[in-house]
Amino acid sequence: MINLKELMTILELHRQGLSVSAIVERTGHDRKTVRKYIHQRLVMPQYGRRAPPPTSLETYESYLRERVHAWPELTGARLLREICELGYRGGKTAVHDFLREIRPAPALVFEVRFETPADRQAQVDFAEVRVELGNDPGVERKVVRDGARSQPLPAGAVCAASRSAHGPADVIPEISSARL
Repeated sequence: MINLKELMTILELHRQGLSVSAIVERTGHDRKTVRKYIHQRLVMPQYGRRAPPPTSLETYESYLRERVHAWPELTGARLLREICELGYRGGKTAVHDFLREIRPAPALVFEVRFETPADRQAQVDFAEVRVELGNDPGVERKVVRDGARSQPLPAGAVCAASRSAHGPADVIPEISSARL
């Protein structure tokens, strides 16, 4: 097979009117080769894909497949340590890329959501702290602090604020007191 430069030289010499024998003398190719390329005209050479070069990981692939099949949770770093002890001298990227191809997809976690109708339940996350306020020294008071607020609220203010926000008592949502 000849390269593109040699093909162009053969075709140019033929275009100039040189005989096949003269082209053979100038290029050094066989007479049948020159005739073949003159007959084909300008056809780009078709090169096939090269086979990928062997990697240093190939000898350890079956071991990695076996380990990942048995324990899918094993990390790439641990498997790299294991094959390094067996004699692997390659890099971690090759190992991680290979593991990404063979590792099974993680199982989807099913989540059960608990939904309540509107105006039936509300979640409130408050912290309860006992403090001594400045206007009544020696008297401890219970203060409820909302994580989103910067000012502390007295414990009774939560119910009063809920009543003022929602109107009559029959519309107040049930407040879960799991952490109070």
